Amino acid sequence: MKITIGQMAGNLSALERGGEADMGSGGFPLVARAVLLAVFGLVSLATLAGNCLVLAAFHREKKLRTVTNYFLFSLAISDLLIASISMPLYSIYIIMVSHL
Repeated sequence: MKITIGQMAGNLSALERGGEADMGSGGFPLVARAVLLAVFGLVSLATLAGNCLVLAAFHREKKLRTVTNYFLFSLAISDLLIASISMPLYSIYIIMVSHL
């Protein structure tokens, strides 16, 4: 589903008048959005926490600094970036716009 500038402007003016924005035929009811937001939020937080533990273990334990674990360290950093940037943005897209 593509959203045009005109549709976005119409949604903004509807919100300014106190109405609801029309999300098109996509989107979910409010209860489903709340549940999806909670699930996506928990997954993002679990991803952040797990990768922070990997980074902390690598930093704390000198014996873990092998060539293979440097690769895992870099994967944990990239996964942190995905969990903090991409996952929240895509979650918002899924909840507000997408057809599942």
